[in-house]
Amino acid sequence: MSQFLRDTLLKNLTLEEKVIDEINSELVKIRDEFNQSCSDTTKSLKLHYVIRFDQNGFVLYDFAKVKDYFRSAKSIERLVFSLISDEHNQSAKLKGKNIDLRFDAINQNNCFIIVQDDDQSWVDSILPRMVHLINKFANKNYLIRNLYVTFLVQILGVFLGILFSLWMAMRFSSNLKITNPFGFTFLIALVLFSNVWTYLYPFCLKAVDYFWPNIAFKERGEVYKICKALFFAAFSALFLGMFGWLFHKIFNFVASLFVK
Repeated sequence: MSQFLRDTLLKNLTLEEKVIDEINSELVKIRDEFNQSCSDTTKSLKLHYVIRFDQNGFVLYDFAKVKDYFRSAKSIERLVFSLISDEHNQSAKLKGKNIDLRFDAINQNNCFIIVQDDDQSWVDSILPRMVHLINKFANKNYLIRNLYVTFLVQILGVFLGILFSLWMAMRFSSNLKITNPFGFTFLIALVLFSNVWTYLYPFCLKAVDYFWPNIAFKERGEVYKICKALFFAAFSALFLGMFGWLFHKIFNFVASLFVK
């Protein structure tokens, strides 16, 4: 591997056609700047691309073709920009320059930029240059894509499980001729819900990921926006409802301590 390497993850980006044009133009500038100053052709930089969409993948050297696929694709899964020197390829990546810029709509851990070279000053100048450009296209999805929202989804599930179990206990416990029918029904309902929630919770997180993706390649239609608004409204209503119910119970409990 080249002596110096810098990398960083890429998060919460919207990449429309004009955006990938800007990214490509910057990489072309970097390529041309170096190639014009370098007399050794084995160290010259070449730019190529990988695009995967609609379950098809292509390795391309013509950016115009990349844009054609980008426009016609129904769903873009991955887009990769690679600026690599012949020296880097021929040395099994042990020497030479390399810029690897990956955008992946499926796997957020596969969204990153890597800059490698034997020249530390080149690495240290190129990475912030590219990161500064890419950060211009950041969106606001970080407001939803964070641990706090994941925690809230889990807490909401716990509250729903408790309410469901209480409702089941009040509805059916009177029909049971056993000791402590309310507690028995509540426990059975809670166990049932907890097993169902095991499968519902990942589905909820996938819904969050779908409506607020880490990498969004295209602006989606009106139906998507309506569904997104409805999902957010439903989640907010459930959470605020659970919070209001809990606050009401706590308030009544505290108030009862001061009432003689």
